[in-house]
Amino acid sequence: MRHGPTLEGNLATADRMLRQAEAAGADVAVLPEYWYLPMAGEVRANGVDPIFEEVRAWTLDRSRGSRMLLAANAPLREGGKTYNAVILAARGATVGVQRKIHPMPLEQTWGVAAATEPQVFEWNGLRVGVLVCADVLHPENARVLALKGARIALNPVLSPYRHPDPWKQAREAMMVARCYDNGFYLAKAGGFGAPKGGEIVGRSLVCGPTGVLARYDDERAEKIVAASLALAELEEFRKRHLALPRRNPAAYAELMRTSVEG
Repeated sequence: MRHGPTLEGNLATADRMLRQAEAAGADVAVLPEYWYLPMAGEVRANGVDPIFEEVRAWTLDRSRGSRMLLAANAPLREGGKTYNAVILAARGATVGVQRKIHPMPLEQTWGVAAATEPQVFEWNGLRVGVLVCADVLHPENARVLALKGARIALNPVLSPYRHPDPWKQAREAMMVARCYDNGFYLAKAGGFGAPKGGEIVGRSLVCGPTGVLARYDDERAEKIVAASLALAELEEFRKRHLALPRRNPAAYAELMRTSVEG
């Protein structure tokens, strides 16, 4: 979706696109990171309390009366800290909240805190995890979701425009690799526009262990990117995968110790 100049306009755009997605048969919908506020460069963690509640209330209200699971990024003030969080909402209730584990340097200057727990949430028999933007760049983050049983990972992102961008194809290949290594589907949602701090571009896609299932056509144009996920085929892939059934989580203890100490 386009990141417009006002909060009200972005709420209206999101509502319109969600209605289109639901009319087309979507069961799960994910909005881009920072979809609600294009002027994110002017936000400071200690100065957006009204937005916390407005965006969170909008998300829950928008899911009420809908059959979809809605994943919407929102600021979250909790325990004296501010998190970049994603709310999973369905029928007006909170299914789960995933706080961003790897805030980017600019977010850290705003006072955004780093969370420490990747979580998986149950919805209609489907186990869903969230990789908030840069969280997908860390393979161990996706691995934990897989070990907790995730079958789909939602990835709201904010992608800066780069020119030249020699790693563009590599990042898309990385998304497929996350799915292949962990036996899940991944839905990435990005917005486009020119918020303060530089242009952002939408590179939304849906992928699975076999590759990209659907992707954007134009990174500067509005589009609902959708794909059907074959969960039965995914389970067959997981059974036949040479590594997944033989994964040994106990062997990762050294990685965890090294990470904490380093």
